[in-house]
Amino acid sequence: MRFALLIDADNISAAHAPTIFSHASKLGTAAIRRVYGGTNAMPPWTAATHDGLCEMRPLSSLRPGKNGTDIALAIDAMDILNGGAIGAFCIASNDRDFVPLASRLRAVGKSVHAICLRSDERHAKVFDSVLELEPEPAIVQAFRAITRNREPELSLPEAGKLLREHSPGLIPTTGKAPLRKALEATGMFEFPGTGSSLRARLVK
Repeated sequence: MRFALLIDADNISAAHAPTIFSHASKLGTAAIRRVYGGTNAMPPWTAATHDGLCEMRPLSSLRPGKNGTDIALAIDAMDILNGGAIGAFCIASNDRDFVPLASRLRAVGKSVHAICLRSDERHAKVFDSVLELEPEPAIVQAFRAITRNREPELSLPEAGKLLREHSPGLIPTTGKAPLRKALEATGMFEFPGTGSSLRARLVK
């Protein structure tokens, strides 16, 4: 399968380049490999793609900032689609704004694959496959699951009860302090309130 690999350098660190290219090689032949980004993001990616097989697309001064990168990548994707020579796309970005682009490409029969830091439900519905570069910790995944049809904030006792029911053995068996410590260790929670009214909420 000939596909286009389009990388959003503003949203994906060049440290992930080896993993991205290794995964892309399993999808087929990357006939097009392009990297998009601003002035700060491009130098590390230029160094990471020293084999010369990637086309670097730095943003001009007329298209500064994050939105400029998104627009440039989306316009190129549609140009590639209209060219007719590519059968699939792989978008490497942690930006959820590319979900509509993926939907559009799939609507005309193209397979679309995602490489991102962390995925969510929209990725699973829209992309044909998803590679997570930094999967969420199990406790975060479980918290998302138990709050899906509830309020986003839970008291620590309630969170502990629901987490133990959802994923036995995932968290300490008793106590608010060990639970808070486990949640804090992820760096993805905040704890509004004080004392008995203390609650837990995902912030990322």
